Amino acid sequence: NSYAAAPGAEMRSGMPAGGMRRLVLPVLAVAMTGWAQEVEIEAVGMSLTPRATKIYAEVTSKLRIQGEGFEGDGTNLHMEFSPSMPKDSFALEVTSPTQLTVLLKGSNRWPTTGGVAGTTLYAASLRNDLDDDPSKNLLEAMVPVATILPTPSIVKRDDKLIYISGTVRLFVNGTNLRPKETMFVFDPPLFRDVDYVMEVKSPTVAQLTLKTGRKWRSDGVPGPLKIKRLTTGAGELRIDAKFGGVTVAEPRVG
Repeated sequence: NSYAAAPGAEMRSGMPAGGMRRLVLPVLAVAMTGWAQEVEIEAVGMSLTPRATKIYAEVTSKLRIQGEGFEGDGTNLHMEFSPSMPKDSFALEVTSPTQLTVLLKGSNRWPTTGGVAGTTLYAASLRNDLDDDPSKNLLEAMVPVATILPTPSIVKRDDKLIYISGTVRLFVNGTNLRPKETMFVFDPPLFRDVDYVMEVKSPTVAQLTLKTGRKWRSDGVPGPLKIKRLTTGAGELRIDAKFGGVTVAEPRVG
């Protein structure tokens, strides 16, 4: 299938994770001692906010990371991830003091190791050329920054003939379908739990059961039944938009 990119959703929960910069500043004593003393003042350094925003491995082109203290334009920052990503596969861009964007280059993709359950992506290290110690890792521990889902797809079945109301079950084949979060957008429109109930049998099969009194084509006219968009949890993807979606069956009167 061909897809339109689905940008990851924003989520700003959790507490910042990162180091503190300790500054020692000379301050004149207020008391009538007539001498200066040193007072330690802690200032918040660069830090990342833990989050679990879902993104697709292949079609999500950017990841927005929330945090504090981001500076420069991003070329001064160096980040390592776990699972690892080649350093030349992405670029960093500081869009505000509280937001850092990771941009995939070319045809690169986000790493996946966890199957349809998803892979947690951690920021393992963060270094700043503008820091007093450019070699210092500013993160005290690894910080989760996203959950990466394998990109789903739908198998075209324009040879599958079914009856508009007489066929009770329809099996939709695809890849990387997830049990609880898979949703389809049909043309003509069909609505889950109104026109049909769905059970994802496996990552490659979803079973749709027609509800009593409903039809596989809401307009009652024979023709292709298409899936225009689908999601498995990281936002809706338009599939084969040039052709109006993927045909999964050909309902007919009978």
